[in-house]
Amino acid sequence: MAIVIEEEKKSSNVLAILGWLVVLAVIGAAIYYIFFVEPPSAIILPTGTLQNVSSLSVSAVNPEDVVNNDEFQALKQYISEPTSTGPVPVGRQNPFIAP
Repeated sequence: MAIVIEEEKKSSNVLAILGWLVVLAVIGAAIYYIFFVEPPSAIILPTGTLQNVSSLSVSAVNPEDVVNNDEFQALKQYISEPTSTGPVPVGRQNPFIAP
């Protein structure tokens, strides 16, 4: 008596193929909507407080009065202004040498 062992033949699984097609369709739709669809423009209506901003344009502030003010002159500058060659060097030249 002979023993015959045959491998089970796999039939094409229609559900697996259909699942992959659904996944590819979702990825394709996501790529299309992210990169190719132009989003609708949003209309932003101004609020009623816009009238308060218009008074700033007719402000009577004189820059010379601000700069020559005693309180402005009393301010101290702790950070030096940047130069055309770049920022001012800060800290030690060699951080591995103890002060």
